[in-house]
Amino acid sequence: MLFPRTKKIAQQQSWHRTKSTAFGSYNNYLFFISDDSPLDLTETHCKYICILLKPLSAHQQELIQKEFERNLSRLNYFRLDVQETSVTVATYEKMFTFNTQNLYRIMDYCVEVAGLVGATSPTNCQKCDSDKQLDAYDWNDTGRILCKKCYQSINQQITLQQHDLINENKNYGIGFVGSVIFSLPVVALWVVVAVYLELLASVGALIIGFLGKKGYDYLGGKTGVWTPYLLILSNILMVITANVLTLVVGMYQEGYSVGDALYLLQHNSGVRTAFFINMALSFVLSFFIWIQLFYTVKEQDSYIVLAEKMA
Repeated sequence: MLFPRTKKIAQQQSWHRTKSTAFGSYNNYLFFISDDSPLDLTETHCKYICILLKPLSAHQQELIQKEFERNLSRLNYFRLDVQETSVTVATYEKMFTFNTQNLYRIMDYCVEVAGLVGATSPTNCQKCDSDKQLDAYDWNDTGRILCKKCYQSINQQITLQQHDLINENKNYGIGFVGSVIFSLPVVALWVVVAVYLELLASVGALIIGFLGKKGYDYLGGKTGVWTPYLLILSNILMVITANVLTLVVGMYQEGYSVGDALYLLQHNSGVRTAFFINMALSFVLSFFIWIQLFYTVKEQDSYIVLAEKMA
């Protein structure tokens, strides 16, 4: 996900974008700007500005490091990573603001320091160094400048890999079973904690989500478009099971039969309200796991496409 300032710069400079990165040329240097995970809901989040360079000598890297450290207060960054072919600057920013002044200040300084040490950005294909038929591509959510020949080669490899995955002896069903099996111990622990220790056990929804994914992978569940949905379904079933068992066992301890407990759940407004409050809290916690599943499981599908042009 791109935040407002990143989008604004990309539009002003007519850059390209992937799902999480904007990239393009600025003052004849190739830049990449990305943001923290959208799961980070704090008031401030991290933004990463990276300038891509041709291989730097150890002396050039040292000079760049010193120049940035000398201007730390002016640039307002908190982390600097100088590598052989890139310089990455990390800075904090407030969410949903549109002032790009500090980002441009950092980019301008990157250009200034790169020029000072005699560094330039690569202008050819990032894979084979060809200067013919170049375009911007989104390769597994990473921005790349590639020639048409390299793009076709990578695309062919991805197609073959996906064909091999389809032919693997894996299926969704066995993965779903593994997810349920690995979740059952947490359900049992949930009931014990809630009934016998009288503690809030809804946090177990997070553990169920984590172990459900482990169980899915352990039994060789197929990774595909349905994987996150099956893991979420498994999580929902296990959370409902845990809450129902907690109610039934708790009322059984108070002298009610299982049938009576289920009857009261259907017809007693007080019991039903308490049950649904606990259920709602469990699903609120589970929601964070569901988001994470969509961002991690789906990203395992390899792809390469033309990057979207920002205008």
